[in-house]
Amino acid sequence: MKTTTSALLIISAFAFSTTAANAKGGDQVGAVVVKDQSVKFVAAGPAILHLYSMDRGGNVFTAAATTGTDADCVHAQAGTRDGQNEIRVDQRRILEVPAGQVACIAAASPRAYELLWHAHQTTTPRHETLVAQKQ
Repeated sequence: MKTTTSALLIISAFAFSTTAANAKGGDQVGAVVVKDQSVKFVAAGPAILHLYSMDRGGNVFTAAATTGTDADCVHAQAGTRDGQNEIRVDQRRILEVPAGQVACIAAASPRAYELLWHAHQTTTPRHETLVAQKQ
């Protein structure tokens, strides 16, 4: 009985410390469901997003942050057809969202599309980070 209690305490402490370590200052997670070939806001920059879906039919793009809502994505969608990136089934996609921009998801099919995301808030542009790491 004492061994079982000790093991449960150790497991609980490990789970708590892992959760606390993963919940960094500006990190956020979420899910977005897009229906009927519409467009939705995902997250605001500056951030690096990790995107994942088990379905096909979704494209991500960035847009200028004016309102910080779906309206930014709807307004920008017509002009960004070439800048959209497909979310491949069961593969993680990384999208860098600069300051003053928002990440958007556009559904390319009439059925519901679900996108899971994790955002790492950043204040340093990616190229500056890479240069600093090389020195």
